[in-house]
Amino acid sequence: MRASATLAIISAALAGGCALPPQPPGLLVVTAPPGAACMLARDGRTIAIAAPTPAIARGIEGGGVTITCERPGFATTTVPLATEPASGSFFAYSGAFPERVDIALAPAPPPP
Repeated sequence: MRASATLAIISAALAGGCALPPQPPGLLVVTAPPGAACMLARDGRTIAIAAPTPAIARGIEGGGVTITCERPGFATTTVPLATEPASGSFFAYSGAFPERVDIALAPAPPPP
């Protein structure tokens, strides 16, 4: 009886985990100061939005991504999103993005 109760608990736990759909890869976009709207683009096409920051952008697999952030009172900032190096090599890349990117926004220049 004890074995069947344990089996029932394990089965319920495994079945519960299968009910959730898998989440696409996410990238936490953090700006200083917070509250910016950031657009992630590839080849000039928007692929994700992270707004207001800090926010998670999902579904950004592949390379060639740039992040453009805007916030009133601050200059628009665009940065490339680099993939991480593969473990054990300085020259190979895994193709994966980091889990977090921090972007510092500079104050906008005063109007002329």
